[in-house]
Amino acid sequence: MTKFLINKLLHYGLAYLFLFVPIAFAIERPSMALRIADIAVIVIYCIVVIYFYEYKHPVNLIPWIILMLCLVYFTLMMNIGCIMFFMFPAYTLPSVIKGRLNSIHGYIMIGTLGLILAAVIIIDLKNSLYALPYIIFLLIIIFANDRSFYQNRLKEERQLKDQQLARLSTDIERHRISQDLHDSLGQVFSILAIKSELALKMMEHSPEVAQKELREINDLSKTSLLKVREIVDDVKSESLATELKQSQILLQNAGIDMQYEVKNLPDNFEKHDVVMLLKELVNNAYKHSGATAVEIKMSNENGQNKMIYRDNGIGIQDRSIRLRSLESRVNKLNGHLSFSNLQPGLSIEIEWG
Repeated sequence: MTKFLINKLLHYGLAYLFLFVPIAFAIERPSMALRIADIAVIVIYCIVVIYFYEYKHPVNLIPWIILMLCLVYFTLMMNIGCIMFFMFPAYTLPSVIKGRLNSIHGYIMIGTLGLILAAVIIIDLKNSLYALPYIIFLLIIIFANDRSFYQNRLKEERQLKDQQLARLSTDIERHRISQDLHDSLGQVFSILAIKSELALKMMEHSPEVAQKELREINDLSKTSLLKVREIVDDVKSESLATELKQSQILLQNAGIDMQYEVKNLPDNFEKHDVVMLLKELVNNAYKHSGATAVEIKMSNENGQNKMIYRDNGIGIQDRSIRLRSLESRVNKLNGHLSFSNLQPGLSIEIEWG
């Protein structure tokens, strides 16, 4: 609730920040007709601001044109300093309308600024020089907002796509697991039920047949247990591709750019220990590296698996603190770990067969 109120205050504060200028100018008007016209334009401006913040109909151009006409009136008919009211549409275009400068709304806004400048030059060249710094400042704000909000939208879209991909991969994995359980255990349990029923019936009349059935039940139970363990181990391990994508999102949210490259990967790259090794590297980068960029390369050359990690952070001062857990995981793979401090950064190379 507090955040909502703060956002509202900031929005309306930006729109009404300079409203005291036209109000003061309207009060000082010698003509009642001009005073009424000023007040009418001020009221229309306030209504248009409420329209954009509360109703948000970006397709409708009429309120946007009315807004531009109000700003033209403020600037040319009241005070040249009112050109700073353009800070409101400069913010509204990317944030509320979700438009860009190369849209019809952007063209109208830039065109209106150009017309005001041309009118001021024609009416009074001296005032045009006074207005020029304001216009340059506004153009900087307009272009900066356009780029900033566009980059943020791209980031949000990427995150949304990543979330959709994660949900899709989860659904696919859930379906695969259910299929594995059905294929592996469904038939086995049916056989176990039949054989146990048969063993019970044969217990008195044919003990040898009953023992044979019980031995087969025992063998099937052991086989089924192994299959269940395989499925559980598979569930525990996220795929390497999923882990890489999730790691990239985690580091990006922490302000660390992560790039990765994979090629010629064998099946044993999907092992649980390999995925956990990747998690450990990313966790170290997130907590301890102080880096702004991370690069991870994975490959298989001549049957030798290799994982190379590099960052531009502070490096490793004490091997025992940051590498102990990594070395433990590498040992499980019967591999070898080596590291070196860069200027700046850290390089870690891991190899296993």
